[in-house]
Formats: sequence, structure tokens, C-alpha cells
Amino acid sequence: MSSVLTKFEHWYNGLGSKKPAIQFLVFAISLFGICVLLYARYIFGSRALIFIEQGSDSWAQSVPFFLNAAERFSNLDFSTWNFSQFLGAITIQAINPEYLVSVLGKEHVEAMMLVSQIAKIWFAGIFFYLYTSYWNLRYTTRFVSSLGIAFCGRMTALEAWTGYTMEITLAVALIWAFERFLHNPRKFIALPIAFSLMICALGTYGAVLYSFVMLVYVIFRLSYGQHRLDTSRRIALFCVQLFGLYLFGIALSALTFLPGIESYLNSARVESNSGGIQLPQNFSVEVLAAEILSLFSPALLGSMANYSGPCNTLNNPYFYCGLLSVVSAPFAFQGKQRRQKVALVLLIGISALYFISPSFRYILNGFGVGGYDFRMSSFWITISLSIIGMLGLNSLIERAQPIRTIAIATIISLLLLCAAAAILHEHLKALFFAIAIAFLFLYSVALSHRWKNVFAALLVICFVCCAELLVQNYPMVNDVPIVTKDAYAAQYNDDFSSELDRLDGDDDLLYRVDWKTTLLARSMAYGYRGTQTYIGGTGFEKTQNEFVKNVSPSDYLETLGFSRYVYGFNDNALNTMLGVRYLVYARDINENEQYYAPFGYSEISNSDDQFIVYENSYALPFLMSYGYEETMTPADFEDLDRDVRGLAMFERCIVPEQYNSDNEQPPITDKPTDSSSALVYSDAILTPSNNVELLFDHSEADYLLVEMDLDAETAESSNLTILVELENIASGESLRVPYLTAVGHEHIVIPVRNTDFSRAMFSIAQINSFNPVEIRNCSIYEAPNDYFDRYLSVCEDKLSENPVVSKASNNEIAGSLTMADDGFIVTSIPWSPSWRAYVDGQEAATAPVNYGFVGIQATAGHHDIELTYRDVFRENGVWVSFIALIILLLSRLFAQHRYSKRNGKSKL
Repeated sequence: MSSVLTKFEHWYNGLGSKKPAIQFLVFAISLFGICVLLYARYIFGSRALIFIEQGSDSWAQSVPFFLNAAERFSNLDFSTWNFSQFLGAITIQAINPEYLVSVLGKEHVEAMMLVSQIAKIWFAGIFFYLYTSYWNLRYTTRFVSSLGIAFCGRMTALEAWTGYTMEITLAVALIWAFERFLHNPRKFIALPIAFSLMICALGTYGAVLYSFVMLVYVIFRLSYGQHRLDTSRRIALFCVQLFGLYLFGIALSALTFLPGIESYLNSARVESNSGGIQLPQNFSVEVLAAEILSLFSPALLGSMANYSGPCNTLNNPYFYCGLLSVVSAPFAFQGKQRRQKVALVLLIGISALYFISPSFRYILNGFGVGGYDFRMSSFWITISLSIIGMLGLNSLIERAQPIRTIAIATIISLLLLCAAAAILHEHLKALFFAIAIAFLFLYSVALSHRWKNVFAALLVICFVCCAELLVQNYPMVNDVPIVTKDAYAAQYNDDFSSELDRLDGDDDLLYRVDWKTTLLARSMAYGYRGTQTYIGGTGFEKTQNEFVKNVSPSDYLETLGFSRYVYGFNDNALNTMLGVRYLVYARDINENEQYYAPFGYSEISNSDDQFIVYENSYALPFLMSYGYEETMTPADFEDLDRDVRGLAMFERCIVPEQYNSDNEQPPITDKPTDSSSALVYSDAILTPSNNVELLFDHSEADYLLVEMDLDAETAESSNLTILVELENIASGESLRVPYLTAVGHEHIVIPVRNTDFSRAMFSIAQINSFNPVEIRNCSIYEAPNDYFDRYLSVCEDKLSENPVVSKASNNEIAGSLTMADDGFIVTSIPWSPSWRAYVDGQEAATAPVNYGFVGIQATAGHHDIELTYRDVFRENGVWVSFIALIILLLSRLFAQHRYSKRNGKSKL
């Protein structure tokens, strides 16, 4: 046996110089094999790699965006303005490398999400393996460290949030490309390409964060040495060249970067956060403990299905990259020169600052999320740990240590683990705590000098490392709230798109849809032009944010300042003005009750349809006009009660002060109601656990007003659905009235057609809120006979203009109408300087009206209108990227030619 091991060891020692291709092949097969084991239930089973609940971004954001991109790719539509974003908005996701999942079409998106995740793991491991080749490390070190990065905690825990896993692969590619250039100046082309892809994936935020990361890494790497730069002159020349490549990276990404800057600067979210900088932020022992635990295992605080800790599963730090990195880190200083130790201290010091300083994290988060949120800026810590760990492990393998030294390092690690576990003991998963301790012990034994054969120890390390990664990451991949492939197919099919085409009679839907669901991005998947939205990143633009903030009856946006979420509009006047023609409910086959249809809507779906569809007979197709006498200023508008602002905006256009005519018109007031005039009133409080039932006498009124007051603290992602079930006790006829809204303070009024109702049951059907929610003053009133007269008058006035939209796409909108007076042509298209307006073939100036929609001054008469979207930022970006790519390729060819010529002369 001893002789066999000796021969095996000799073979291994010669493998690096003789057969590096075999080494690489063994690693690549091992990497892929672990992927298959971890994702077997997705590859061979009925699961889709799409998560719900905690992973709602996967189900409700990533998938609709991917499907939308697939639709656009199939039509060769690469415009930055996307009609199916909220009311139409800029979107630059199509250039994101993550959107490769969309290139094969809608039918392959679900499968490609799994392929993409495995590919990201594989390439992350491969890039790090290639990166380690520049450090002259042993094969075992390269093997173990590269697996640690490929299956790091962030990669497996945050796979539902696809952009965060793409960041890992691109970040590793970036440091590999840097090392490639550092050791061979002719191999420079990969560096700007990797940096540009990072910007395309993460946008403006990514450009800023990874500029910082690269600066820290360059300082560390040049200080550490072991490269060709042995003089100050060479270092200075290298830095100049590096800065040039950095600029090339930005230039290559310009087609995304420039529109991204525009989106960033026009973001209400960015403006709100950057204006609310609060430094310093309080230090949290619990968060520090979570950071320490995340070094030892991604599963110590649970998986996505049962996570518990001071941060939620998305915000939690995931620094895990294998326990060997933690155990080996102290030995990175062994046998190093003084300047190398200084370089390591620099890297550790900046990483430690990130650990202990919420303010530093807040800055690196781009002020987008708080200091207790690790989703944005934390992966560079994992890279730092991997680099230090691989240097330490290599020292351990080359210089076998006495068991006492290894034991001290292990005991220190155990003390850190136990201290953090004691602080968060209520959240700790005991099984994975025991597993972490067991692996620490195994590594301590494997790395000690007691092994008679060094290679045998290395085999144990490799085996245990693979086993550890499987055990620790399996729950992060598999213990999750899943979506089956059948459920995915049922949710994201084109049945409703086909239904709308049938109902509308046109392949190009020219109206908007109010889709009553909390899956807010559902309408985006197939271009339904919904009025609900859930947009990540910078969110929607300031103009749209101002519109929603000022017309919503809830104080949700007014309190928060911004939101990425819009839950649709419950106001008839607003929906009519915005061109909402269809109201849609998913049919519940277990319910026989009739669904609520607002005034002016009638059901047009068949009884056997999958959806219940109501049509608004008054909806306007994106066009209307207002005379100068039909305007008002924002200040006058904001003086109105929130309940009547929707009708007020429909009746009178909100224009900047310089366009207003100062005309006098009667103010719009709400119908005064109080408990003494109610058919029935209850002072009982409606909560998620307490329903309210009202019984009342028969009323002769055509419409009843269901009223209540929502009382709750606002929070960014909070929403609820209130369900009012009205019943005619005599006939048994009932009506379901769902009301989806943001959590905040809101006076709710729902006019309902009366069919001799005499009972009302109020309940909260769905809620997403961390704050207590109470609904007070549940009541039923009779609506006066003239309740809808003012609304009908405005509808008839606007429809008399015969507005027609003949084309509506992401790039162009065309239509016509007849104006009775000089004034404004007003659209329900969000204003942007990129829109060009043409009236009767002549270009006309645009102005933002109604808090940010396209308005065009025009004279009385019939007009043909055309709006075209020309994104100057994108156009300039395409040219900058193209020129930068050409120059980069020519520079590479020139460098290769110069090298070949020089080598040829040397041979003569």
C-alpha cells in the first residue's frame, strides 16, 4: 500500500508540469458533477428554478422581465422605452448578460434559467481556477479554492435573485482578466470586456462599486508583488495602461451605461435615498454575529424556506466559500516578505471595516439600501477571503505544521463560531452548527503533520471539501419555496394575451389593462400594458412617481417619497384617462359569486373562459385634449382632498404655472358623509384576524357606497387586498368586491351597483405588511342619483373629440383627434425629452403635463399626431461602444504584430 501511495504521489507531483490539461479536466468534471448533484431535482424532476414567497423577485420580477425581453428579441425590438413597463418607461435590461436566458424565446425561458445558473457556477469556478494559475499554487489549493468560489454561499443562497449570481461570475472574470494583463501586457483585451459586462449587469451602481473594488485590488496586488513590475517606471506605465483599459471598459458599456445614467439621475428612489444620508449608522452586535456565522456556513440561520436572523434572507451576508478558507487564512502570512504582509493587512483591514461599519456598507451600497443590507456590495468580501484563504492553504500544504499550530487556528475559529452562535442562538440551526464543527475538526486533522503521506492528506482535503460544499449548500438550493414546471406553465402562458387579442379584435392592443393580482409584473410578461408594476433597481422615474404620489388616495408614496411598486388605480376617472379598457380577474372555479364591475364596465368574457374580463366603455386611447380654460396649476390641484383628485385631473389638465390661464371653475368636492347618514355603520376594527359583518335595510338607490378608513404605517413593499362580500339575503345573490391597495392611510370609497343587498362582510383577504394594519369606520351609504354625472360629462366631452390611436409600439405612437379649442393635446404617455412630437407632419414642442405626461400645444381643429421615441443616450452609447470595440481590437492586433515582429528580429 505504501509503495502504491508513493507512486501516486510522484505522479501527482509531476502532473502540474506534464499534464495541466488533465488537471483542468479533473477539476471541470468535479465542478460539473457537484452542480448535477445539487440541482438534480431541477434537472430531472418537476421543479422549476423559480422561487416564490421569499424569492418573489424570481417569480414576480425576473421571469416577467425575461419573458418580455424574449418577446422583444423575437421582434428585433431593442428600444430602451418599453410600453409594458409601468405606463411606459425606460428599460435597459436587454443588454444585460443575464438576459441570455431570453434569446431562445419564451418557450425556453424556464429551462434556460436553470442552464444559466449552472453555467454561472461553472464559469465562476473556471475563471477562478485560471486566476489561481498566476499565483504558482499547488493543484490542491487551486482545486479547493475554485470550488469554494463556484459554490459560495451567495451563489447558492441568492440564485433566486439572478443578478446577484451573475455578479459573482463577472467579478471573478474581472480579477482573472486583471492578472492576465498584469503578467502579460499583450493580453489586455479581456479586462475592459469583463468590466464592461459588469456595468451592463449592474448598471451605474456596478460601475461605482467595482471601480472601488478594482482600486483596492490593484493596490493590494502591486504591493504584494510576484509579477513582472520590478521598477517604479514599469509600475507607473502599468497604471497608465490600466487606467486606459478602465476607460475602455466604460466606453464598451456605453450603450447601456449612458441610458443607465439617465435612468439613475431620473430615479425617485435614488433621489430620495441620496437626499437622506444618515451617517454614522448604529453598530449592531447581532448583524456582526450574522456576518461571522456566514463565514462558516450559509445554512446556519436556515434556508430560504425557513430563514431566521437579524436580516432577511436577501439582505443577509453570504461570505461562505468553504471552511478551509477560514482555517487557512492566518497562515497566509507564513513565509511572506514584509511588503506582502503589509498588502495582506491592507486587504484584511478594508474587509474588517466593511464587517464592523454599517456606515461604510451604506456608502458602498450606493445609498440605495441601508447599512444592514448586504445584497448590493458584499461579494468582494468573499473574493478577499478566498484570496487570503488560498494563500494560507498553499502555505500549509507546502510547510506541514505541528498539530499544536493547526489546533490553535482551529480553536480560534471555533471560538468565533461559538461566540456568534451564542448571540444568535434563537435563530441557529443546530444540525449545521454541528456539521461546521465536524468539518473544522476534520480539516484540523487532515492538515496536521501526523499524516505519513502528504498526498493522502491532500486527497482527504479535496474529498472533504467536495462533501462539505454539498452538505452546506444542498438546503440553500433545495429547501426553498418552489414553483413546479406545471405551475410556471399555467401562470406564464399566452392564454390571456390571446383572449385580449380576440376581445380587442386587433393583434396590436391599443389600450391598457388593470390586472387584479398581487403578482405585479405579470402584465409585463406578455406586454399587457398593465397599470400595476414591480420594478427593481432604480424603480420608475420621478415624473411617474410624482403622478402616483399626487393622485393616489393613499399617503403611501407621499410618506415614503418613492416606490418601486404600483398597485394599480381604483379610481374610474384615472383609469379612463389612462386608457384602461380592460379589468381582469382570474376565474376561481370554486366560487359562484359574481365579481365587482365598476361603473361603466360590463363583462365581455364567456362563462367558460379562464379569465373574467370587464370592458370600460369610456376608456380613452392615450389621447385627449384640453382648452386653455380647462387647466389648473399643481398648487391648486394639491389643495384638493385626495379622494377627488382623480376626477379633478380628468376634468382639468395640470400644467406648469406659465401655461395656466388662471380661470375660475367650481371646485370639485367629495360627497359629504358621516356615520349619521349611513345605512349602516360599525365602529368595530377590521384586522387580518377579525372580520366585520354589517346588516342593513333594503335601499332603493341604484348604487351603494362602501366606505372605510385604512389606518397603517407605510412600508415600501406593503400591500393588502380588502374583500367586501355583499349579499342579497332573500335571493342568495352575492357580489365579491376586492380592493387591492398599498398599506398606508386612505379613505376608501367603492361605488357598487345595488341589487337589493342587505348584508356586507368585510375581511382582509391578503396582506404583505410588517406593520399592524387596522381598518375602521366600515359603513354603507346610498349614492345620490347624480353621483356619476360629473364623470360622465367629462367622458362624453373627451370622446366627442373622436380620439383614435392607429399605432402603439415601444418606438412610435400615432393617432388623431379633433380639438374644440386652442390648448393642449394630452397623452397618457410618460413625458421624456426623448419623445419627439409631430402634429400634422410638423414637429411640435412637448411639455410635461399632469405631473409628467406628454403634452403638446395645438390649435383648434382636427390633428394627426405622431410620437416617436429617440433615445439620444442610447444612440450615442452605441457609437461610443462600437468605436471603442474597434480601437480595442486594432490595438490587440497591433500588439500581437509588434510582438511577432520583435521575436522575428531576435531570431535573425
